[in-house]
Parts: sequence; C-alpha cells; structure tokens
Amino acid sequence: MSGRARGIWLCLMAGGFWSIAGVLVRLMEGAGPWEINFYRSVFLTLTVATVVVWRYRGATPAMYRAIGWAGVAGAFFAAGSNLCFILALSLTSVANVLFMLPAGPLFAALFGWIVLRERVMPVTWAAMAVAAAGIAVMVWDGLAGGHLMGSLVALAGCASFAGFVVALRLGRNVDMLPTISLAGCVAGTVALAAGGGAIAVTTQDLALCALLGSVQAAFGLIAFTAGARHLPAVQLSLISQIEIVLGPLWVFLAFGETPTWATLAGGLLIVGAVVGQALAAARARPAPA
Repeated sequence: MSGRARGIWLCLMAGGFWSIAGVLVRLMEGAGPWEINFYRSVFLTLTVATVVVWRYRGATPAMYRAIGWAGVAGAFFAAGSNLCFILALSLTSVANVLFMLPAGPLFAALFGWIVLRERVMPVTWAAMAVAAAGIAVMVWDGLAGGHLMGSLVALAGCASFAGFVVALRLGRNVDMLPTISLAGCVAGTVALAAGGGAIAVTTQDLALCALLGSVQAAFGLIAFTAGARHLPAVQLSLISQIEIVLGPLWVFLAFGETPTWATLAGGLLIVGAVVGQALAAARARPAPA
C-alpha cells in the first residue's frame, strides 16, 4: 500500500472513531456530562500516556518537559474542547454539535492571524463570513428550539480546539502527543470538581466511557496523527469531514434522532465554507517543481 493510500485509510479510520461519540453518549444509562467527562478523560490519559511511554521509554519525562509552555497552554485548550463537546451533546442534538465542528479550522486561522501573525488569504476571510452566517442560523435555531445553550457550548468547544491548534503550531518542532495526556488530566480534574466529586456510574456507563476515552478519542487522534504524515493539509481537512456525515447518521439509525432543517442549512453553510476554502487554498498553492 502506498503512503498516500495509507494516509487516506488512517484519516478515514480517525473520522470513523470520532463519529461514534454521539451514539455512545446516548447509550449511557444515567451518567451525566461531568461523570462522562471524568471517566473519558481518565481513559484518554491512560491510553495516550501508554503510547508515549511505549514510544520513548526512558526519555518519556524529557518528552513531557519538551512540550514547554505552548504544550501546557495547548493542554488547557484541548481540555476545554473535550469538556464542551460532551456537555454540548447533553444539551442539544448530535447533528447540531457536529455541524459546528468544521468552524474550528476557521477559528484557528483567525487566532493564528492574531497570535502568530500568520497571513490570512482573502478566500479564508470570505469562508469565515459564510461560516459565521451558518453559525448564526444554528444559534438562532437553538434559541427558537430551547437549545441555545447547547449551540453556544458547542461553539465554545470549536473556539477552544482552535486555540489548541495554534498551540500545536507554536510547538511544532517537538512531539506534542504528551499534551493530549496532560489535557486529559486537566479535563478530568475540572469534571471532578464541577460534578461535586460524584463519580459513581453503572458498569455499562463505565464501559461506554472507556470506549469514549480509549477508542473514540485516543485511537482517533493517534490514527489522524499517523495519517498526517502521508497527506497534505487540504486532503486532511476534507477527509476528516466524514465525521460530520457519519455521526448524525449513526444516531438517526440507532435512536431516530433527526436534525432540524435550520441545523442542516447552517451546517451545510459551515461545511461548504471550509471545503471551499480548502479547495481554493490547494489551487493557489504553487505546483512542486
């Protein structure tokens, strides 16, 4: 199998892993968002830390120190994104949450312009405007349908993930995988405090949280990171959109949960803006000599 084909399959696997979050959360017997976030974070931390130790052996402490302040900041942003994602799923539909996710790269472009002084192409500004319109439609729909808080939390999660992306760019010269396990520690601590220390869950819910942390989150991230070695950024951004398609589909097939027309319209505007921006950036990039 060629490197490109391997990269495509790895990114498809990552999108598949990420897409099962909604179904797993809906299958919970009684665990609330803070209990889910706590145990998901524990299993995420254990899984990623195990991978880091297996990869670096005795150099593991040095790898954690190497992430620096950028890695620490990135861990807090990633923790915020993880917390918001699960909390939003408890407040609104899976489709409403997932259709917000493509706005993340556009937030990242905006934050990169502010923090890193990275140039933003006119087509990216246009994409931000279109995505903002889509977000406005979904937030308005949430207000009308009594799910405004869910939409706002999902949006906050997107912005937090964008902060994580900028932190990764700042620390791009080192392996930032330790940041993910640190993020799990931060998210678990916040969830434990926010939940008042209540962590009692059923055996079924604990198993589902283990799948959320070790498979849905950790394996998805590991597969995506591995695929990124073989594909250009534009293909990564396009292939990862499979999560947006599969996530609502699984929940519809399992529970009959359907998105509103406004959610679909707003989501299509956001996805269209991201895909259009990615394609335009690929055309603008000069061909290799």
